[in-house]
Amino acid sequence: AALLAGKNCSFGKQVHGKTIGTGIGVGQRDDPDAANVVYVTLLETSSAEEPDATKVIELVTNLDDMTPEHIAFLVEKLLDAGALDVWQTPATFKKGRLGCVLSVLASPELQDALTDVLLQHSTTLGIRWRTWNRSIVEREITEKETEWGTVRVKSVLKDGKVLRSKFEYDDLREIALKNDLSISEIENKIRE
Repeated sequence: AALLAGKNCSFGKQVHGKTIGTGIGVGQRDDPDAANVVYVTLLETSSAEEPDATKVIELVTNLDDMTPEHIAFLVEKLLDAGALDVWQTPATFKKGRLGCVLSVLASPELQDALTDVLLQHSTTLGIRWRTWNRSIVEREITEKETEWGTVRVKSVLKDGKVLRSKFEYDDLREIALKNDLSISEIENKIRE
């Protein structure tokens, strides 16, 4: 208590950093109602945030009384409202009810708007949320001319160099439907 008071300590935001050292001290006083131990950790922190780190929120709700079609509509509405991603995890709830845990990833400023969408278009009685730090990679979309027309290519970059690429699924799907080919056939022909 004297250390905390002497250093003007207070509860604040959680800190992160590299552990430089730790220490444990055990006092002489023997009190059966209170631990007489102090544990101290010295951290090396950086005041600057990582340049590629961003904050996102995850909204989560349990759904056990909606049809798959209604959930699909809800997912569309959430994406239209600006959600970065929406996914479903199958779950079994009380009384053996099958359902899903619906998760929504979004920018923090969209929390209220997406909560409204969830409340309006689902049967949920409550929504949980938490904030995440997120690091994202640099990405670019280019176009490749093919015998069937233009196909978009999504690439992941590191220091300006392409790490991996893939063709846009929607473009491949459209070509496959028009030409009665499989998506694999089209991918292979484009790569050749």
